[in-house]
Amino acid sequence: MSPYKPLNIPLFSGAILFIAAILPLTVFALESDRDQPIDIESDRAEFHEQEGYTVYSGNVRLSQGSILLEAAEISIYFEDGNVYKLLASGDRAYYEQLPAENEGKVVAQANTIEYLLQDDLINLIQDASLTQDGATLNGELITYDVRNHLLKANNRSDDQESGESGRVRVTIPSLGTGN
Repeated sequence: MSPYKPLNIPLFSGAILFIAAILPLTVFALESDRDQPIDIESDRAEFHEQEGYTVYSGNVRLSQGSILLEAAEISIYFEDGNVYKLLASGDRAYYEQLPAENEGKVVAQANTIEYLLQDDLINLIQDASLTQDGATLNGELITYDVRNHLLKANNRSDDQESGESGRVRVTIPSLGTGN
């Protein structure tokens, strides 16, 4: 069972504060990130309380400690007052975080970044890449199962039409000593 649970608070105030619960997108997390204030900047914000979602649009920038999430649009979905999904989309959604003091920054990019809280799944959808310390993983769909610590990459996303498609690519930096 995941240590991260959706907040059970009123919808309007939850629209801002929910991030403390979900930004353990903290899959790669610095422990201190959860204790940092959350900052969201966007050109527009719409709170659709009855429909159960909030949309931040126009150059959205969300930060909390070492976490940075940037996208043309970030949508937050609620059910029974709890956040169950975060969707960052646009030309290229960008996520970065420092996982630990002595480790390199993790950078994830995709046309869509989806976090399903109840399933503890993070999907990088279409033109996806994940990079840390010179190692890179590219594919059309990269899924990280937080609960099981399982990373999967595919050359096709579910909604991609049939036809020619790229392959999953992994780049691992040299482990040699350089001598």
